[in-house]
Amino acid sequence: MEHMGKPRQETGAFLLRERQLTFSYFMLNYNPFKIFPMTGKFSKYIKERGPVMAAAAALAIGNGILPEEDAPQYEMVEDPHSLVDRGRILTPEELHLEYEIIGTARDIYQRMATTREEIWNVTKFLGKVVPNMAIMKAYEALWGENVSLDDLEKMGIERKTFSPLVDLGAFPLQKVREGTADFSRLKEAGIGSIVIMEDRAPHFYLNYGDFDADATVPLNRHGNADDVWTMSDLKKLVDGLHEQDIKVVIGFWGNTAEHEKNPFVNRNWDSLKPVVPYSDDINPLSFVEDEHGERIPFGDYIVQQYTKLNADFGFDGLFLGDGLMGFRSFLDPHGPYNFAEEQYLWTDFYRRVYNGLKEVDEADTLWAYDCMANGPAAARRNGVSLESITPYIDHYIFQSYGNDAWGKDYMKVPGYNVHRDEQQIASLPPELKKKVKYSIGLGDAVEHWKGRKKWMTEKHMLIGPHAGAGTLGVWSTEIFSQLFK
Repeated sequence: MEHMGKPRQETGAFLLRERQLTFSYFMLNYNPFKIFPMTGKFSKYIKERGPVMAAAAALAIGNGILPEEDAPQYEMVEDPHSLVDRGRILTPEELHLEYEIIGTARDIYQRMATTREEIWNVTKFLGKVVPNMAIMKAYEALWGENVSLDDLEKMGIERKTFSPLVDLGAFPLQKVREGTADFSRLKEAGIGSIVIMEDRAPHFYLNYGDFDADATVPLNRHGNADDVWTMSDLKKLVDGLHEQDIKVVIGFWGNTAEHEKNPFVNRNWDSLKPVVPYSDDINPLSFVEDEHGERIPFGDYIVQQYTKLNADFGFDGLFLGDGLMGFRSFLDPHGPYNFAEEQYLWTDFYRRVYNGLKEVDEADTLWAYDCMANGPAAARRNGVSLESITPYIDHYIFQSYGNDAWGKDYMKVPGYNVHRDEQQIASLPPELKKKVKYSIGLGDAVEHWKGRKKWMTEKHMLIGPHAGAGTLGVWSTEIFSQLFK
């Protein structure tokens, strides 16, 4: 290989080995491929599909997903820097090939998902978690605690760096509609920014077209679920908060829940369907069709949607929720899924969303959930280089649910506890720590759990020192209901 020279940073280099045959080829600026001479029955197929096969094999076959007799052994060799960052936004032409690799890996993983071993692993996981969730739902009704801002302050949690995460169910619709909602109470309470999050089934954000004053806005799953909000109501809410100098961030989860009822996701299902088996996360490393019928990278579509929402409602930032920080496997956390070779694609995803957001308004901020309270090593396995994406995030939310939602007192996800969270957050890159807010587990009306003051106090003592940007209250609906009484 030495006689071929070291590839440039922006040039991908793959080494493909198949038992007795060695095929070598370089990708020169991604177009066209230079294929070196090959022999054997695989020659024609490799010329057509070689790049995709090599990369997909590095993701899947090397991790034992396909048995030896079913597939040749491949490995990928890359310039180390290009594994995490190509140093620029990739062009659509480049991404077509790169995203095809992800799709091929998905197909391979789906083959693996049908094995009895993996089905048994997931069954065991659900057998542990689901009963705990049912018990906790009953527990919430009997012993759940409501927590106020004063309570948080007594724990040492500063109001000035506390950001509440809510949906529209936290606000009094009729007062907003009549113009009598007193938003000064939020300012007096020390709240400077609010996140309005669309969880699980991202219908509003992904399907938003044009402003229609009377159109329904389905963003109240976490309270007052019978209310019917309209776009006019949402605009009044944002304007009212702005009058009190409170920033309003819009967010959405990258999930496929109820995808058949979601026009955008359903239309682009072949591209967006989950990469990891048993996951309901969309595949954001894909091309999608926008409202004009043009196929564009999903990251660009996110920016396209934000541009319209910012113009019509005046939002001050975007929050990328669950499912948009690497490829995770929640139900099969120990499955053989490794996307470390694709870190540069997730870096590109965040760079293009961040840059696009700043083109809309330089002052607008990009927020993002982490994945499963992971440190750098686990993040790499999911395909994310935390150090490389640090410049392209304004607020990084460390989801520390080790002693509430995921931990010993609710779902009891194997391996999750607050001490694990402490170890993971302590390992984050120093520059990223400056942007970290950690999640305070206040409660979730959809999942039916509530945090407790003793859990929050313990968590703040362990996690707080590593979170340079403060805290995010998940979910803050109850706090708001107290403020608007």
